[in-house]
Amino acid sequence: MSTMRYNMDFLVAALIFLIVLWHHFMKQRQYAGNKTEKTFQIFMLLGIGDIILDMVSTVVIDNSRPEFSRILYVILVLFYLCQLLIPPVLYLYSLALAGWSVEEKLPGVRCLLLLPTVVLTVLIMGNFQTGLLFSVSANGAYIRGPLYLMMYMQAVWYGLVIGGESIRNYQKLGKRKFGVIWEILFIMVSCVLLQGFYQEVLLTGFAIALCLMVLLLAFQNPYVYTDNLTGLLDMQCFQEWTEEQCRRKREIYVAVVDLRQLKQLNTIYGVPWADCFLKKIAGQVWEFTESPYVYRISGKRILIGMYSFEEYEAVLQKLLRYFSHPIAMEGEEILFSAAICGIPYGNQLGSENLLNYVEYLTALVPRTQETLLVRGDEYVKHGFLRQKTIEAYLYRAIEEDLFEVYYQPVYSIREKRFVTAEALSRLHHPGLGPISPEIFIRIAEQNGQINEIGLLQFRKVCQMVQKCPEIMQQLKNIKYNLSPAQLLKKGYVGQLLGIIREHGLEPSFFQFEITETVATEYKEEVYEAVEVFVKDGIGLCMDDFGSGYANLNAVLKLPFQCIKMDRSMLNGIRQHKVAGEFYRNIVTILRQQGYTIVAEGVEEQEEVELMEAWGVDMIQGYYFSRPLPVEEFLKKIREAG
Repeated sequence: MSTMRYNMDFLVAALIFLIVLWHHFMKQRQYAGNKTEKTFQIFMLLGIGDIILDMVSTVVIDNSRPEFSRILYVILVLFYLCQLLIPPVLYLYSLALAGWSVEEKLPGVRCLLLLPTVVLTVLIMGNFQTGLLFSVSANGAYIRGPLYLMMYMQAVWYGLVIGGESIRNYQKLGKRKFGVIWEILFIMVSCVLLQGFYQEVLLTGFAIALCLMVLLLAFQNPYVYTDNLTGLLDMQCFQEWTEEQCRRKREIYVAVVDLRQLKQLNTIYGVPWADCFLKKIAGQVWEFTESPYVYRISGKRILIGMYSFEEYEAVLQKLLRYFSHPIAMEGEEILFSAAICGIPYGNQLGSENLLNYVEYLTALVPRTQETLLVRGDEYVKHGFLRQKTIEAYLYRAIEEDLFEVYYQPVYSIREKRFVTAEALSRLHHPGLGPISPEIFIRIAEQNGQINEIGLLQFRKVCQMVQKCPEIMQQLKNIKYNLSPAQLLKKGYVGQLLGIIREHGLEPSFFQFEITETVATEYKEEVYEAVEVFVKDGIGLCMDDFGSGYANLNAVLKLPFQCIKMDRSMLNGIRQHKVAGEFYRNIVTILRQQGYTIVAEGVEEQEEVELMEAWGVDMIQGYYFSRPLPVEEFLKKIREAG
């Protein structure tokens, strides 16, 4: 095999290799949009152009004829320009991987980095007169110029720059990206140096193909961004897309479909059938839009990203119509309701907040059998941003211990005095004012902060009792709420007991409240924690009884001493006889089982009279006292005593 034949084999193999890579990249190109994608496309196009021009010029040179001299010169100019651009494009790609762009570099640095490319461009364009890089003889033969090695020196220069930048930006790149950059540097520099010293071995085209393969597999692999079940794009792809659009400050519109009945279908028809149903819906949603940005961002959520307000409105209407009618599937007609959310100008929220906003919107949609649409208008967005403000403030509140403990006294009907009190958390924001406990406790539970807050607050309760020991003479106990996260965290119960002992107090003076939901949903885990409570003499109180659908068998197995009737059960007890009878019968049954009954939410005299007539032991509500700050609480208890 001749040297010429050998060179062409390498180039042909490289060209076929790149065409296959280009096919797979463009086939799944809808994932594109991240800041490396366009640079990668340019790099790939330059690589293909470089190899084609290299092949053509090699054929022409091998068959040198006088009539081909002018054509050869034009081909060589294009070939040199193509090779000239590849190193700086690779440098731009490495910057994008680290989250930088060339515009962010200082002017002086930009000039220094681009200077070799500018100089060589001038040399190439003026080469016809100077012949410094190459020339073509009258017979059509290719002749190297005295400065032909400058092309290789430019490539080596950018290799050094890329290597230096990767070391400087190691923290931003991370170990994986850093390793890939050095892998392609090794391939490129090695091949360029070899070809620089051994001109008969044409390796740069093959080196470009190898580098593009490494980059495609490592960073641009389109199949990595695809959800295996539905064929839609995945969460990682969505995050990269939104980051890029927000960086460009480009307006985006988002439609979200929350398939909230999917779990029910899994139960009724089985997982394989439900998976087929999901794929059918995913395919239909894809057809509703011309946008390539259709994502499955969770097990039951599909998201469409768009750039046009008109398309956004049209897609929302198509989704509403589709889910308002039965969906045919294997002979079944399924009326499948969904929660549809529309988010205009999603880029204004920022890439970090957009997914949180989706979660916020879907939570606003009532759980009904109908398909409903909620739009993220300014009012809704204001509520979301308020929640984000609270979320951010919670970190400061924990660090600086800005929470307060209020106490709501509980009145004994039989003893005609306050006999216990519930400790309640309160938080005041300097700009927003008082924050509802339901809001900040829910946020704290979602962010894993509730355990730390609980310990801070319980310590305040113990400090109050320690400083005012007379409170233990006037009250039977202090009630303190435990959330599921607190109750189920290993070792947390021991921490609470440690705080009690640290302040020299009796565990029996405290009664921990557990909601009905926790008692029924986490039976085994709750039993373990309860054993510790009982062993140390701590009492248990069931909170919010009647707010859900209690498994009474599971509830009654736990050693509760006290049961609080949820305030929702008071609704209609005076107006509707059945509601009143139900409340009274529940109280009677529970008292017969030996439980102390507390009625929550009592606010009117008539309700107090009914509670007394029906045998309720204690009342907690605004009729007797609202929750009070510690000084007012102590004053009220002392005056009542």
